[in-house]
This record gives sequence, structure tokens and C-alpha cells, in this order.
Amino acid sequence: MSNCCNSKEIESYLESLNLNENVSPEMYREGIEGAMRDRARVLYFVRQVLNEKYPEIDIDDVMSEACFRFGRYKGEKFGDCKNAGEVMKKFSSKGGVLVFNQDLTSLNDEKAEKIFHYCPHVAAFKELGCSDIEIEKLCKNMLMYADYGVMDPHPVKMEFKKVISAGDDVCHLVLKTKKDE
Repeated sequence: MSNCCNSKEIESYLESLNLNENVSPEMYREGIEGAMRDRARVLYFVRQVLNEKYPEIDIDDVMSEACFRFGRYKGEKFGDCKNAGEVMKKFSSKGGVLVFNQDLTSLNDEKAEKIFHYCPHVAAFKELGCSDIEIEKLCKNMLMYADYGVMDPHPVKMEFKKVISAGDDVCHLVLKTKKDE
């Protein structure tokens, strides 16, 4: 038994991946959705291990703070956004629109809104066997904190009017530009 592939096997394998062909929108969406589901799975397992090894600490507090810091790190990369519309443009991407099946319903200086018709995080949690209560908690105590972190460096107020993890049919995200006080 060989402990290394020969170059012909490697070449054949790489050719089978069709790396030189264009990626279809469906392949693109599936790749990003897989990464999003993996993100949710990692958070789930980190939380589970922390609960097992350190039952004396408030794991939800730790996870929400870590997710908030991650979001803030991402949000700082947006640069100097001056209003809700600018933040929403930075917060939205081709991959996000495709994977979350998003519709932008408002996009201006004062207010920006989008509807998520699907959530790969919820799908991953369901796949892991989480109850509806666990899914809502994982979303609201972890994943949404990343979103709040993203918005923190910017002059916007974020609100989720509906949330799939709470049993709603969609997530409805609203950003409003904060008024100077």
C-alpha cells in the first residue's frame, strides 16, 4: 500500500474537479451555503464543549461576546459608512443574497431593509438535532450578536422584525440611520 499518491493520480483527481470551468450560480450558492452551515456547526460544537468542560461559567455570555467581537471586527472593515443604505450595501453580498434568498425592500440614507427567506444556520442546527427552543437560543444568543457587532461601529440602529429561528416565515432586518442628538 502506497503512502503517497503518484503525480498521475494527483493530476487525474485535479482534472476531475473541473477547476478551469466557470462556476455556475448554483455551484457558487451551494459552496457558500456549505460554509455558512459549517460556521453554525462550529459554534454549536464550541458551545457544547464549553458547557461540558466549564459548567460553572455562563457559556451563552461567552459565546455572545465572542460573536459580537467577531462582528465588530467585520464591521470595522466596512470603512466609514455614514448611513443605513451605505451599511446595508457593505453588509450584503452576492453570496448572501443567493444563500439566504434575500430581497432588499428598502435602500436609502435613512432606512434599509431586507428579507431573508432561508437561513442556512437554522438548517444546520436542525440537521444537528436541535430543538426549536435551542435553535432560537443559538440564533439570538450567538449569531445575531455577530450582526449587532457588525453594526456597532456605524451610525445605525438594527432591528429584526421577524426571525426564522423564532418560528417566523422569514427574517426581516431593518437598519435605520441614527439621528444626531
